[in-house]
Amino acid sequence: MEYITYISLTLISSTAVFAASYYVLKTYLENEQKKELIKMNSSNKKTVLPLRLQAYERMTIYLERIQPGTLINKCRKDGMSSSDLHLSLLNTIRTEYDHNTAQQVYINEKTWETIKIAKEETIAIINNSAAGVPPKADGRDLSKSILEQLMKFKERNLPTNKALRALKADMSQYF
Repeated sequence: MEYITYISLTLISSTAVFAASYYVLKTYLENEQKKELIKMNSSNKKTVLPLRLQAYERMTIYLERIQPGTLINKCRKDGMSSSDLHLSLLNTIRTEYDHNTAQQVYINEKTWETIKIAKEETIAIINNSAAGVPPKADGRDLSKSILEQLMKFKERNLPTNKALRALKADMSQYF
């Protein structure tokens, strides 16, 4: 009987020592893993932050480039017809957008949606203006029509300006 008691006490104390050792080792390994994740996140931030800033810069440039006034100055050539200017404006917007599509990886999803909406609203302004101008008319007529449409907006409410504000607000969280 004494022998069974001795074995039972030995098993119980061995189990307690094993459980305590297991718990301490498990806690230690979890803490080490957390430290490693923090180090990785810190080094990732050092790598990703410059890329993110570059994405914000590129999208700011994109939004500046697709402002209708800027587009007209860039695309309109003397003697260009209304339909040619219309196509040139739309192609420029789409080309610029396609060139910057990869930037969405680094930009907040909601902000990216705002940028897409700005693009679509700018295209809508151009299309609405083009609908009111004969295709064979001079490109200056379309330019004038677009600028008249823009005057209906307050500067603050231009689609590109809304997107620029969203970009700035999103970027301000990093500084």
